[in-house]
This record gives sequence, C-alpha cells and structure tokens, in this order.
Amino acid sequence: MPAPTVNPDADRLFDLLAPELRKLCNNAGPFCDLRLIATIHDFDLGNVTLGIDTKRRIAPRAERGRT
Repeated sequence: MPAPTVNPDADRLFDLLAPELRKLCNNAGPFCDLRLIATIHDFDLGNVTLGIDTKRRIAPRAERGRT
C-alpha cells in the first residue's frame, strides 16, 4: 500500500483560504448560498472572490395579496 502523499502547497493554500471561509460562515444567513472563488497561479493566490446569496421563499400566486 503506497504511503499517502503530502502536498505542502495544498496545506499553505488551505491556510490562506480558511480565514476567508470563516468570514463567509460568520455572515451566513439561515437560507443562503456561500461562494468562494480562488484564482491560483503557480500554487499562489492571485484573487479571492467571496459571495453570499440570501434566499427567500415566495408565496404561491394564489396566496399573494393583490397590490
């Protein structure tokens, strides 16, 4: 059985991205999508894009009041 390989670049990237993911989780609402997009070049971060999309259920048309 081969020994597991250790990728120090992956560990370093994870350490850089973990605080950003923590920020997303701290600001997440009860119904949302979290988005973290990282641009990586030669195992280094070039750009990190974060996003939270909040969801809300819309009542069926028959149950909505007329306005």
